[in-house]
Amino acid sequence: MVSLLEAWEADGRRLDVAPLTEWVRAWHGDAGSLCCDSLGRRTETHLGIDPNGDVYGCGRAMDGRYRRYGNIFTDDLDTILAHPFRSEPATRSELLSAGPCGSCRWWGLCHGGCPSDAALAYDAPLRPTNWCLLRRMVFEALEQRLGPPQPAPREGEPRVNPDPPPATVWRLDGALFDLPGFALTPHVPGGLEPAALVGTPLGLTLAAEVVVHGLERLRAAADDLAAIGAQEIVVHLDHEPLGAVLASTGALREAQATVGMPAGPGAADLVMALASLGIPVTLIDLAGWIDTHPEGLLDTLRYYLHSPVLSVPIQPWHALAASMASQPGLDLWRLSDQRLGHDFAVDGDGRVSLSPAMARGGRHFGSLADGARQWQSSELWRSLAGLRDRMALERAPCSFCPSYLWCGAYWRADGGEAEARCRTWQAAIGALSEAHRGCAAEVGT
Repeated sequence: MVSLLEAWEADGRRLDVAPLTEWVRAWHGDAGSLCCDSLGRRTETHLGIDPNGDVYGCGRAMDGRYRRYGNIFTDDLDTILAHPFRSEPATRSELLSAGPCGSCRWWGLCHGGCPSDAALAYDAPLRPTNWCLLRRMVFEALEQRLGPPQPAPREGEPRVNPDPPPATVWRLDGALFDLPGFALTPHVPGGLEPAALVGTPLGLTLAAEVVVHGLERLRAAADDLAAIGAQEIVVHLDHEPLGAVLASTGALREAQATVGMPAGPGAADLVMALASLGIPVTLIDLAGWIDTHPEGLLDTLRYYLHSPVLSVPIQPWHALAASMASQPGLDLWRLSDQRLGHDFAVDGDGRVSLSPAMARGGRHFGSLADGARQWQSSELWRSLAGLRDRMALERAPCSFCPSYLWCGAYWRADGGEAEARCRTWQAAIGALSEAHRGCAAEVGT
């Protein structure tokens, strides 16, 4: 487990790896992110029901056929819920905190572990988990990396993280903001001098990517971009003539820039032309592509999959193909830098949102002055938190959709044309999946 933690850290924590992800969040004070096996309370929240209708304390207890509560076909629910086997672990936390776990400094992260683990290992659900030593090793490794854990909130206090982890903060326009500890992905609109970022006293950590709007600004800002050490430059194009773009391929190559392409007339042709000339391209505002040029979007995918001359990535197709091959779980929230609690958009009035698109739609967490605790209690934050799991549970089409792993309920976040967007996205993921299966069959994997 410690080796897994090290590999996860080295990879930048790009994937959610349970239970490491929840432990890191709890480490920063968000104890509400802990799941049942780190809260020791599965009997209050879970039941496991097998195909025969037999009921157990949770999925693990069901797998081990440990202490059956009854059967949903022969017993009424009240009888099942009142079974003595279910009520026995109710005092477990109290007994452990006063006994074998009383002096453990990791109690707030573990709570004695899963009672089903202890039950299956020792036939004693009131004992601490049999994974106690392993958990202590992981917590000590986390402490070396993160420092001491923040105390969990007292009962009744909101379980939110007052200091979110380092984030990618998108700026839209206006002044820069003092956000110590946050990474900054600067956009370079008219009037902002990139050189002003050099030696800034704001305590900001520059992200690898700098976004420049338009070819003219790329040429004008070339020296300044080099001065701030931008590792990746993304040039957003918007209705620029095909001839002008193709004539600028030399400048794009020199800057080692990626072109960000929104939907528009001829945009798909331009994507394919640039990619054929060795210029990496990222499709920006996928909702705009799907709403206005869905066939153009799919054309770029077909070109990515079948062009014999392509040597550079077209995103998001390249990232999704890699995810299917070796990194499952790369959904649209990650692809579009809209990870709740990690990515933020700040506009010129100091209003904070999840992304530039949500900010333009008037959806905000609050203002910079409100602080993170108020952001996390905003209506927008609450509506986004757990959206993926809610949709999987509440909507049968989402539950059984083969594209859901690469979507994560993204299209249902704003209540827009979700059904039409889903159909186009399903077609795209279906084409990628078919290509992946074909490649796997060719290499015999």
